[in-house]
Amino acid sequence: MAEIASITSNSSNNQVEQLVQAFRASEQPKIDSIKTKKTTLENTQVFYNNLFTKINSLVSVLDKFGDYKFNNGSPIFNKTDSIDKLFKAKAIKSSKTNVLTATANSEAIPSTISLKVERLASNDVLITKKLTLANNFGLSEGTYNLNFTVNGETKSISLTLTGGETNEDVMKKIVETINKTENIKINASYIKDTSTTGRLTLTSKNSGTDNAITFTGDNTLLSALGLDSVVQNSSSRSIANDNDAGFVTSNAADLNSKIVMNSLNIYRNSNTIDDVIPGVTLNLLKPQEANDQPVVLTTQVDTNGVKDLINNVLTALNDIVDFINSNKQIARSESSVSQLKFNIRSLASAKIDSITDENSPKYLSDLGIKIDENGKFTLSDTTTLEKYLKDDPLKVANIFTKEDGIIRKINDFIYNLQGTEGLISQKNHH
Repeated sequence: MAEIASITSNSSNNQVEQLVQAFRASEQPKIDSIKTKKTTLENTQVFYNNLFTKINSLVSVLDKFGDYKFNNGSPIFNKTDSIDKLFKAKAIKSSKTNVLTATANSEAIPSTISLKVERLASNDVLITKKLTLANNFGLSEGTYNLNFTVNGETKSISLTLTGGETNEDVMKKIVETINKTENIKINASYIKDTSTTGRLTLTSKNSGTDNAITFTGDNTLLSALGLDSVVQNSSSRSIANDNDAGFVTSNAADLNSKIVMNSLNIYRNSNTIDDVIPGVTLNLLKPQEANDQPVVLTTQVDTNGVKDLINNVLTALNDIVDFINSNKQIARSESSVSQLKFNIRSLASAKIDSITDENSPKYLSDLGIKIDENGKFTLSDTTTLEKYLKDDPLKVANIFTKEDGIIRKINDFIYNLQGTEGLISQKNHH
């Protein structure tokens, strides 16, 4: 009987297993369908996450051109104050960059200018006489004053002496007192020119004739430093030598830089000069010899800078197109993605209606920008772009920055894809 019961039990188990397998077989298509849907949803979510990242990169580029916002429910585009200057940018080239470099802003005028750098601007330097370090300074106990005038501003320092200080003690005290005085326009240094002697050097903090040093003070203190006999007449000042006090430069006018530009002598306090050529800053690096050839400065439209500005937009658009093209299955099934690609392609034929001047470009193609069969843009004709930039850089800028320009058009069609309420965010939460 036990054997019969065992056979009956095995038979029952087999029947249950067969029923389970039959049920699984009947339900497998449903399971497979759910798995397929799950995979599709996951892939779609990943796609939209990546698309959102690429659109954000595009928005970062667009933000450089202007602000896109809504006013009473209507979208408006306001270009940034600086964007026109970027389209008007100029590039300047120096023929001798070891002598002079230069930068140009949007106000620079395309031109060619030759010049020679005859002298660099320098800081004024006053040196005291040579003093034996160990010797007594020679002044009795008391307070002594020194007054320094630089660029019309006088600063006074006071020294309190005990009468027992050495020359080295006093020189150190003078340096410390000068350098801790607020807003004084000189730097002081104590230098041991030999193992047993030393001197003070007093250097103006800024270069040029306007920053020449003059001084007054207690005669006994000036005498102890050798400054009492120093002539301060600006055109014939005493020159320091190995022992005696004086200035490094005999004529204060020689503290200015000197350049000769188109036969004109130009003097400035600094080696950075931004008030000679409109929109151009000169950086003088080295004086030239009399027989050296002049430096040639060539200022022209910064075509490469504008190309980079435009290509940043085109590259961001092309990156989105490439991404969509590499995900054709999702693109076919998602109408919003197909529409996005269509909108990008439509920029190639978009006319900027607010540009009415017959001699101004109105389409991207007028600037030499083409679109290929894959919907990607290239700036293929820089000759055309350069022609418009030389004529009037704003003619190029207007295509992008007008109220109905390319930047506004791009913002219009990506707006509904952005933000927490945008289509991409909704797709990511489904």
